[in-house]
Amino acid sequence: MKKEMFALPITGTLIKLSDVPEKVFADGTLGQGFAIRFTGRYLVSPISGTVIASFPAGHAFIVRRDDGLEVMMHVGIGSARCEGAFSARVEKYASVTRGQVLTEVKEGFFDNRTAYCPVVFSLPDIEVVLLKAGEKLEALDDSAVRVIY
Repeated sequence: MKKEMFALPITGTLIKLSDVPEKVFADGTLGQGFAIRFTGRYLVSPISGTVIASFPAGHAFIVRRDDGLEVMMHVGIGSARCEGAFSARVEKYASVTRGQVLTEVKEGFFDNRTAYCPVVFSLPDIEVVLLKAGEKLEALDDSAVRVIY
């Protein structure tokens, strides 16, 4: 069993995944994880690895680390339909380093109802522990989320 602290991919307030107002995330259908009520404008990679999925709107990415850990980050509720809301900085199969910008979130597209960033892991038996739920944190803060797998 591995335990590690996991960096946040965007600035905002850390919340439970079940608090996201989109059922497919909140009920764990896509996997276990956490979410950020984001205020930041840049989604960065929380790990070094390979982008194995980059969605056309620039709103979601899956990054796989060399040891197999995969994380999906999805910026915004209803964001796939928000044309012009993002400026993707990487493409599928790109190698990325921890902290590298994946996409820029343009101002004016998201509000309190839609500014959520679910972060979901593909490992079925992963446990996600929020140590600083409800706190406003900066991107790459690695003191707030612990993963056990």
